[in-house]
Amino acid sequence: HSLLIYLRAAWKRHHPEQPSEALDNLLRQGFPPQRWRPAADALGCLLDTDPPRCLIVDDVHHLEGEALSLLEYLVQFSPASLGWVLLGRESVEFDFLPSWRMRCWVCETGVAQLKFQTEELLALGLTPEQIEATGGWPMAVDACRRSGEADSDPDRLLAQVWKGLPDDLRQFLSRCSVFEYLSPPQALQLCPELDAQSLLQRAAEQ
Repeated sequence: HSLLIYLRAAWKRHHPEQPSEALDNLLRQGFPPQRWRPAADALGCLLDTDPPRCLIVDDVHHLEGEALSLLEYLVQFSPASLGWVLLGRESVEFDFLPSWRMRCWVCETGVAQLKFQTEELLALGLTPEQIEATGGWPMAVDACRRSGEADSDPDRLLAQVWKGLPDDLRQFLSRCSVFEYLSPPQALQLCPELDAQSLLQRAAEQ
């Protein structure tokens, strides 16, 4: 199961000393998509560490079917020492979440918290037309303030942000865009004449 493999790889990258034979054997043997529970339990044992750790799963809105059920199971039954951060364009609604909310075990940040409020945008100097055009989204607001124009078209906003980046950072990002994940050694190989380590840090800050 791809999600199991990704989570195992992410965890082992930071905890290579932890034994994972039980999970590895199950993954090598293979199993039908709906028979993931033994492997999920084996992963849960691997995730039990001291001190507490946290797993971040991005683009959760892309998960569906058995993959989403697997994530729900892992979040609900993972060790108490493990925290989860789930990021996505839409909130997931797991069956156990209502009871967790009552116990204050969940911190949720939605669209209302991510967007600028009208009074905040007015304080930043945006006009009512610009506020309507940007919708309050930080990237659109930043592009609008950089250009001085109210433009809500995503392609044009991206072009404005891209144009505002330094030449070396644009060159670096263009070369590395073919990779879904990029490590510092890979960046050094792709851009030997650039300060790849510094550019990685700047890209993260941007």
